[in-house]
Amino acid sequence: PSLSLHAQGSDFTIIVMPDVQNESQYYPQVLASQTQWIVNSRSALNIQAVLGLGDIVNNGSDNSQWTNADAAYQLLDQAQLPYFLGIGNHDYDGAFYANRSVVGFNQWFGPSRYANHSWYGGNYNGSNENFHGFVNLNGTNYLILVLEFIPRDAVVQWATALLQANTDKPVIVVTHSYMYSDNTRVDQCDSQTLGNESLDSDNYGDKLWSKFVSQFPNIELVLSGHVTNGNGDRKSTRLNSS
Repeated sequence: PSLSLHAQGSDFTIIVMPDVQNESQYYPQVLASQTQWIVNSRSALNIQAVLGLGDIVNNGSDNSQWTNADAAYQLLDQAQLPYFLGIGNHDYDGAFYANRSVVGFNQWFGPSRYANHSWYGGNYNGSNENFHGFVNLNGTNYLILVLEFIPRDAVVQWATALLQANTDKPVIVVTHSYMYSDNTRVDQCDSQTLGNESLDSDNYGDKLWSKFVSQFPNIELVLSGHVTNGNGDRKSTRLNSS
């Protein structure tokens, strides 16, 4: 899917790639064709950035899946097209995320992958589970904020400080789980933590809204994947918004 947006008189496109793990595991040629299409369509659609919503692979301990994903996204590297890939529950080592082990994810899509890209802004605690960057969209500098799967309180505190330092910029937030298919934000009952109750005390969609997203009127959009039984969308009134 793509977002056709409008800024300062000109249309531009942001490509959104949700949950490509099956392509990485079973159909790598399809994933490569998708990123090649993005490169080929860049000029015609004025594509300014690519946002990945998590679940790059099915099992974060399987290097063959990471190799397939790496080859596809190298096409964006070669085209110097900004992209921001969030972490999903399947991207943790062994696809088991209760302990949040991210050796594989950071080996393949960690800070070193983005280090030479001018749009990369930095990360939290040396890991790309949480990172940010800046893209100029037709004259407007946007902050792209990528948050981990069901963010921890310390991450929310880091993100809060980051946005407090960038109140002049519109913000797009990417996180793997936020919206549910019935147009509600994910709550404790449908966070789909699959028995890993330790995550239920962290910031699923409703909590992330109340503690973070609602506090910043410059957050224009939150994008998420994870839920597989349909698409949901919601417009909400933030604090200090007219």
